[in-house]
Amino acid sequence: MRETMLTKKSFLAALTALSLASGATTNLSAQDINNLILYSQHLPTSTSRSVGMGGAMGAVGGDFSTLSTNPGGLGLYRSGDLGATLNLGLHLGSDTYRGNTYTTPTVDAKLGGLALVINFPINRESQEGVVDFNFGVAYNQLANYHGGFTAKGENADHSFLDALVAEANDLGLNPSSFGSEKDNSAYRAYNWYMVAARKTFLFEPIDVDGNPWRTNKEFKKFITTLEPGDVVEQRQSYYQVGHLGEIDISGAINVSNRLFLGLTLGVQEFDRKWEKEHFEKNILFSATSQLDRFKLKEEAKEEGLGVNLKLGAVLRASDYLRFGLAFHSPTAMSVESEYEVEAEAYYKTAPNYYRTESPEGETKYSFYGPMRAMGSMAVLFGSHGLISADYIYSHNPLMAFSNRARYTEHNELLQNEIKGTHEVRAGLEILALPFVYRLGGGYLSSAYSTKLLQTYGARYYASAGFGMAVDGFYFDIAYRHLWQYGEAYLYKYQNIEAFAKRRDFEGLLMATIGFRW
Repeated sequence: MRETMLTKKSFLAALTALSLASGATTNLSAQDINNLILYSQHLPTSTSRSVGMGGAMGAVGGDFSTLSTNPGGLGLYRSGDLGATLNLGLHLGSDTYRGNTYTTPTVDAKLGGLALVINFPINRESQEGVVDFNFGVAYNQLANYHGGFTAKGENADHSFLDALVAEANDLGLNPSSFGSEKDNSAYRAYNWYMVAARKTFLFEPIDVDGNPWRTNKEFKKFITTLEPGDVVEQRQSYYQVGHLGEIDISGAINVSNRLFLGLTLGVQEFDRKWEKEHFEKNILFSATSQLDRFKLKEEAKEEGLGVNLKLGAVLRASDYLRFGLAFHSPTAMSVESEYEVEAEAYYKTAPNYYRTESPEGETKYSFYGPMRAMGSMAVLFGSHGLISADYIYSHNPLMAFSNRARYTEHNELLQNEIKGTHEVRAGLEILALPFVYRLGGGYLSSAYSTKLLQTYGARYYASAGFGMAVDGFYFDIAYRHLWQYGEAYLYKYQNIEAFAKRRDFEGLLMATIGFRW
């Protein structure tokens, strides 16, 4: 009774799904607008000093984290610098579904930053005109995608299968749609969970008399193999790993110790792998129930490479006051995706087990990230310390898939329903040489309109740090705690939906070691 496997050619036809626009989130869609929003949210962890101060370094400068934020800060260097940062993170992902809350912990370690700055004195004697030229090359981690979520609860109202069947019937599919690849209407449905479920007999056709369909009878519709009155225990787990990093090649000048101008060529790279598994077990059988349990599993990965430009300036208005300004061009990103789906189903009577696995699908797409503008201010208290603040506006409606003909609906949704984000960062640094103490925090607003599910909602973070410097050697440590709130559908089609409230908690401990000469 096993049916033929999906072909790679037909599997690639699934790549134009738009889950948010159509209301169907059961689709496997590599190019989802949520991915673009995720890749546009940056929270650099390049140095412990910058993280300890909440990232508010735009007008402070003299730190290689500014190469990826305000390259004008590179101009404040008066010596060479070589440094590296290591991050140790704990992520707690919490989903609340049908009154139950489950927290999934994950731990990982990553390189947060690595940089070299070379100082070239030009006119130190007169201190007029171009006093210094600084060249810097750095790797800065912009985002960490390590984390997981688990939603679990009992559901007597509906199953994932109900959503799949409703979509199959609304699309007008019939038994032959899932048969020969010559009639690939199921493939054109862009829903590979649906195909996998049908191939493991999780939903079946019936005829006009309500009986199991046979080839000599008229087909009416599909129904699930669950029976009215069945209650299912549902569990959906999601786990991902990956990062977004940027290699920054920068140059900056110091003009009369008053104006510091910088330029960065940023080369971004990211990799992200994720696995989503939906499991249901029938825990309250009706008399005629045959389905015991099933699993639908998705595995995918994406790798991307992009480029952008950043312009920045820092103005030293006085010995006690500095201002910063920076502009980031949109990032042009090219992405390669791979993904596959598998299904397993267990029944009470023989044959009691079916399994299917799709071939690995591959696709390529490209997109433009948002443009950013950044304003900064720092107030210095001589040898006692400083306070600083940054404001960053990201114009998310400029995000777009490069192939505008293929992704017209995606791009319209990005322009009409995604809004710009506002981010505020603040930091405090207290000097008690050779020791330094730091505090900081920040807030990032949501990019979604009220009409859309807030997959990645507002973000808050707070941080603290400590450092010391002796004879050109410096060592800094910092801790940052982050909260982010969101929403997630386990599945949805029309009014059949399973909805979870989501919370992200991240604790990041990091250490930076470096030398200046």
